[in-house]
Amino acid sequence: MIILEEKRKLRNQKKIKLACEKSIFDFFESAQGTILNMFPNTKILPDQTASDAHPLSLETEVTQQFEMSKKWIDEVFNKAIQISICEKYKESPIEPILFIPKIAHRLIRDLLKILSEGGNLSDNGLLYIGDVGNALGLASQEIDISIEQVQYERRKEFTQRLLEYLTEEQSYWVALMLWKAIHIDEKVDYREYKYFENIIHLLNYEQKKLTSLQENHQNPLKLPDPFFDARLCVQIYRYIVEIVMIDEEYTPREAEFIQEIGNLFGYDKKQQDEIIQPVASAIMLRKSLFSY
Repeated sequence: MIILEEKRKLRNQKKIKLACEKSIFDFFESAQGTILNMFPNTKILPDQTASDAHPLSLETEVTQQFEMSKKWIDEVFNKAIQISICEKYKESPIEPILFIPKIAHRLIRDLLKILSEGGNLSDNGLLYIGDVGNALGLASQEIDISIEQVQYERRKEFTQRLLEYLTEEQSYWVALMLWKAIHIDEKVDYREYKYFENIIHLLNYEQKKLTSLQENHQNPLKLPDPFFDARLCVQIYRYIVEIVMIDEEYTPREAEFIQEIGNLFGYDKKQQDEIIQPVASAIMLRKSLFSY
């Protein structure tokens, strides 16, 4: 099924967490061995202000530091899974920690995968990633690059699943709606170029279909036959809204187009707003937090 069930979603999230932790923890063990081999029998001077101060072995100090790092990583992953399930997050400072860039970026990317598994990044997910990024000492631009990379992977996965699940006519219809969404304001913003790959993918890279789409994209809207599953309609509608709003402009013609699609799906004004508002909020919040 193209819509992930909660149990499958949780299984995927745990796989991401375990794979990331294994890779990083293996690195820690290798680094620990290297350090101890380079400095055997080394003692570390303690804080001289402590009344019971006594030298510590390097092995003890390194082991403690790595265990603290492992605990920190495990906690931020568990928190990400919790946020993705309950969609609630109260902003709070996360204890700062220093990792090499390779580990910090790997953590952010895999946390983003967990937060976007089976859906899209929510406001709470973006706020949490911002807090984790700050704790890791990452620049906002670096985090935004990771967000873009993960969203690219998610879009590719989504269109691939659409091809496996939908009929040829349905896939063509979705591609046509995405094309309309890009061109509805009669200009193509640089942030909209990334969606052309998804359109071509939905057309199975067939030039004949692409030519037909270009010729027919101004025709009146009509539904494909058969129509989509109700839950899938929400995802497709959300995707169309995202494209229309990604350039941060929402013209009357774009609003009319979004309403027309919503009407086709059988959504009343309240139902349309329940899908549109979170999309708009996430786009603006991402800009506010990461200045892309």
